[in-house]
Amino acid sequence: MGVSNPMRWDCAKSGCFNICKRPKIEAFAPFLPPRVSFTDIDGVCQVGAPLFNDEGCFIFIEWKEGPGPEQQPEELPAGQRRLMAALTKHLPHAIGFAVAGDAETMRVDWVQRHLRGGRGGWKRSSFDELGQMMREWWEQATAVQQ
Repeated sequence: MGVSNPMRWDCAKSGCFNICKRPKIEAFAPFLPPRVSFTDIDGVCQVGAPLFNDEGCFIFIEWKEGPGPEQQPEELPAGQRRLMAALTKHLPHAIGFAVAGDAETMRVDWVQRHLRGGRGGWKRSSFDELGQMMREWWEQATAVQQ
């Protein structure tokens, strides 16, 4: 797998990135209403115009540790489903992918596509198939920008 944007962190030298550099968003819980919390998005890519311009194109990735290739993953948590629905509904050229697999090896077992405020079911997939879906998004995003 060729990497053109590698993570520039050496865990062996500097400690675990998740412990050292990721914000502990749960620390903000006392400042929010009950049953409300921050969520994160594992990956965002933007092509083109600024965020609030209708011509910007976005792809969102939410990665979940999967149950394996033989068992369909559970639904995303309600807050992440609502976020993905809102983002893909209100950003006209946006798509989201929920991915279930093994992040350490980058094995992709399942993908769920989120588009125009809705979502499909989980479908068996692979890293290469997800990559092809991203390439198709890239080609459409490039066409929108011309």
